[in-house]
Amino acid sequence: MLQLLLTREFSPVGSSSKRPADVRVIASSNSDLLQHVAGGWLSEDLFLRLNMATIIVPSLAERREDIVPLAQYLGRRLQEQQFGMNGNVLELSPDALETLEASHWEGNIRDLGSVIEAGAIRASIAGSRTILAAHIFPRP
Repeated sequence: MLQLLLTREFSPVGSSSKRPADVRVIASSNSDLLQHVAGGWLSEDLFLRLNMATIIVPSLAERREDIVPLAQYLGRRLQEQQFGMNGNVLELSPDALETLEASHWEGNIRDLGSVIEAGAIRASIAGSRTILAAHIFPRP
């Protein structure tokens, strides 16, 4: 990756010739990259090349007001991707939205999406088109 960023060329796997590359790299991480550089896990040169602009996005736990709209969006997206548009509307009940809003989201949006998908599966098994709080974090 560093060589690509430095020379703007790459060699395809199995090829001995180089090809030009006009690329821009957008990278993200949920860990402290400076610690990775200090620990030797990340090349300082690569870090400096990638660290041209830093945007810090607060965790979902710090943006509680975004949880409900994101959950609703993820539910709609799941409806379209997994369940199709066959009239089986997937909804999040008010108690499910309250449960989601009150939860800690260390894994951020991916974690929220996984919980909604698991809730949708549990709701479907129960014969419901509505995800309830009980479907979100079921008790054993």
